Amino acid sequence: GWTNRVISFHGLFYTMLTGTGLAGFSLFLYFLYRLFRALWRALKRDPDAATAVLGIALFCSLTDWLLHCLMDTYFLQFHIWLILAMALSYIKLVFRTDELVKA
Repeated sequence: GWTNRVISFHGLFYTMLTGTGLAGFSLFLYFLYRLFRALWRALKRDPDAATAVLGIALFCSLTDWLLHCLMDTYFLQFHIWLILAMALSYIKLVFRTDELVKA
């Protein structure tokens, strides 16, 4: 019969594409691009070795998550949201520190 719920296609990218359409999937890919670009820029600018290790760990965690998402829908787990929040906080910390050093 007919169902109104999104079926898991054993891959986050397929599930996002079929659940949100081309527009939603494009926004999702754009968000991932901006996140990885900002994280990469923060890693290159980070003057502190201790926080750079945190940035590398977050970058590796997000890369691992993306590779795992090729085969599983892994978007609704709590810890990925925690890693995303930590990555955004790290980016903000590095760029704020960079602005304070310049001032």
